[in-house]
Amino acid sequence: MNPRAANTCWIATVAAVLISAAGCEDSRVPAAGGAPSDRTSTSATQQDDASAAAPGAATIAAEAPTPAASASPQNITFDTLKFPLEKNADYKRSLLTPDIEGLHGRAVRLRGFILPSFQQSGLTQFVLVRDNMQCCFGPGAALYDCVVVEMKPGKSTDFTVRPVAVEGTFEIRDFLGPDGKNLAIYHLDGEAVRF
Repeated sequence: MNPRAANTCWIATVAAVLISAAGCEDSRVPAAGGAPSDRTSTSATQQDDASAAAPGAATIAAEAPTPAASASPQNITFDTLKFPLEKNADYKRSLLTPDIEGLHGRAVRLRGFILPSFQQSGLTQFVLVRDNMQCCFGPGAALYDCVVVEMKPGKSTDFTVRPVAVEGTFEIRDFLGPDGKNLAIYHLDGEAVRF
């Protein structure tokens, strides 16, 4: 996907890609392996004016208040976030496993790819996806294969095509499209992005 072809509004990018893109097994982030480097991008930046949602755009509906996060992040993978959801079936919170529910409000570290957008540096909001989507497109992207990341105030990162590890507080939130259907259900309050 050409980053310059992506929509400037990250919410519109989420909606378009999550509805149309499907992941490929061979391009997925390894569940285990070498630790990412200690390079972290945490520069203070201003919010991109294009990141504000237009009227009628997708909205985020928050769940219950978040418990305090633990000091040491728990390593999780996108496989950790997987739950039984039939193709074309409607999402219901009751489908989530007790292990996934147990992650709500915890400090986690999750490896994935930053979904491309027009903005290349100073990202304060982005979507972390399971794979780089370079080998296939089409309907059928899984709801559990993406996480909406909002960096904490004063923190940001730069776009890269390489896998990254995002640390932050994990939350289960409904990210709804204009039609009221879920585009994403996972959220990270980002503390650091490690390359």
